[in-house]
Amino acid sequence: MGKQCPDCNKLAGLETQDPEDVELEIEGSEVQARFRVVRNSACCGTEMKEANFEPEMDLADKHAAVLKAHDGEGHELSIEETGVELIERSEGRGRGTRSFYGATVSFDVTCSCQEEPILSESISDDCQASHFDELT
Repeated sequence: MGKQCPDCNKLAGLETQDPEDVELEIEGSEVQARFRVVRNSACCGTEMKEANFEPEMDLADKHAAVLKAHDGEGHELSIEETGVELIERSEGRGRGTRSFYGATVSFDVTCSCQEEPILSESISDDCQASHFDELT
């Protein structure tokens, strides 16, 4: 479904751009990601809609033993993004089809006691296209 482009006044389809403004934080076993997904007009590339995401996860749910081995004095955890992938999915059929957009952010967690990552994980979030914020 199209929307009026403010630059050329054409009814324009929307294109979803790669996630941007990706940030990751780790505190204890808690990881929080932040990222933005934008939908642009297909004709002029003008930003038309956006959604900002802030998914969280507790690494202790899946990696308690690893985290326990790297706890206490001499152990400081850091986090580094290893990849970002756009999520585009649909639910339903025909006129009832709902489109969802978001991202999956992959990351490594490293401890100050060694060079190699102690674990690799990903965090993701998406929302229905109709819940994106209007920019124009």
